[in-house]
Amino acid sequence: MEFYWRHRDREPGVAGLVAKYVPSWCLVLLLMAVMVAIAALLVGTYAILIAAFAAGAMLGAMARDVGYCWRVARRWPLVRQVLDWKKIATLMETD
Repeated sequence: MEFYWRHRDREPGVAGLVAKYVPSWCLVLLLMAVMVAIAALLVGTYAILIAAFAAGAMLGAMARDVGYCWRVARRWPLVRQVLDWKKIATLMETD
């Protein structure tokens, strides 16, 4: 609801939407770095494969999130037209 209300007068930009994901991406990158470091200590030569898997998983997740943000921004003009803004305003007041 807050997202809709915040963007009732302006379209959400892809960059602004993607910026919301950056903190979670940083946390995931940190956890993956720890995983690769532990793997390097435990399995040695296979650490490069684990690092490649981790990098691929992270890039895939980032691409998914950016694609989602792009679709939300692209569809926003239609969504804005079909929302019942009076009902949203009423619901925002009751919260």
